[in-house]
Amino acid sequence: MRVIVFYIAALLLFTLPVLLIAEFTLRYLLHQGDAARRARFEHARSYMVSDPQIGLVQSRNFRFRLEWPESRHGHILYRTNNLGFREDADTTGQKAPGTLRVLVFGDSHTDGVVHNPDSFANLSEALLRQKGIAAEVINAGVGMFSLYQQQLLFERHRNLEPDAAVFVQYAGNDYEEILSGTDKARLRLESDGSVTKIPPGDSYLNLIQGVRFEDMPAPYGPEMLSSSSLVLHRIKQLPAIFRPVTLEQTKARYRDILSQDIAQAAFFAREPERFAEAAALHRYVLKNLRSQARTLPVLLVLLPTRYQLEPASARKRFAHLELIFGLNAKQKRSDLVLEDMRMAARASGLQWLDLFAPLREARSASDADLYYYSDHHLNERGHAVVAD
Repeated sequence: MRVIVFYIAALLLFTLPVLLIAEFTLRYLLHQGDAARRARFEHARSYMVSDPQIGLVQSRNFRFRLEWPESRHGHILYRTNNLGFREDADTTGQKAPGTLRVLVFGDSHTDGVVHNPDSFANLSEALLRQKGIAAEVINAGVGMFSLYQQQLLFERHRNLEPDAAVFVQYAGNDYEEILSGTDKARLRLESDGSVTKIPPGDSYLNLIQGVRFEDMPAPYGPEMLSSSSLVLHRIKQLPAIFRPVTLEQTKARYRDILSQDIAQAAFFAREPERFAEAAALHRYVLKNLRSQARTLPVLLVLLPTRYQLEPASARKRFAHLELIFGLNAKQKRSDLVLEDMRMAARASGLQWLDLFAPLREARSASDADLYYYSDHHLNERGHAVVAD
């Protein structure tokens, strides 16, 4: 018996220091990893900066690497130039002689969850150059922008002497975006049908400061400030009794990081009367763009949602969010928004292009997805199809 006790005591004396060293090493490594992720988080949220006229714009000369396993590169390199455009090269105020300069505006789908050369704006430029056209297609997309903020950015950069302007409208959240966001310049529809322009209120910097590193789940990385996959992860970790059941509760808990199809669908399911308001404001901006088109060609491009093109994949990925908000198929597919965008485009007098048919054809011809599985955004193949 004494021998057994002796061996147990010896084993404890030997293993205890080893365990203490192992725990200390593990804690140190975790701290180092946590510090690195915290640094990336602080850098990532400086991607957008406050702007007194528009509310927020992309930082100039910004560099950031986002780990993204679904990308063919394994990561996304966010890079902006001297004017805050998603371009590797700087944009000069005076275009080169004989150059066709096109500005492409839109939201995060235009900005792109891709490397700059893989965005449909830059791929379009490459295709035009292959045809012998000296083209400069500038990616002026900014995440979270509605058509109104795009118009304001367009007016700011008219001095770049563009030969044409393209506005990419996304059916998944553009109508919600035109109604929301105190951190951005916005429009208000009055009872008499007139429209009031409202300057930015809350500073974007103040709003983003409310997003804490400690609240960001490590599996997706703290840099992912606006991904529905992050929200889905957070919701799945909550006990059922604490899961949010309304849009307000979800956005309050997740600091406005729920975006895209689900948020817009839930918004209009809860407040259907505001759909007409969004449609009216959308047409108001189109009317303003029509006046711009008297001196400059303007093209509207309508981009459908993942739910409309890849419904099975989208349902599989975001089933939890659908259940939480109790959305039916028609609501979550944003069909009403896309159809209203089509009607508004027809009535605007502007040139327009609906991408639904070509994207559906490309999706039917191949099993390869056009949108990321873990997200709502176009993947590299989706950008290539849009450019083509």
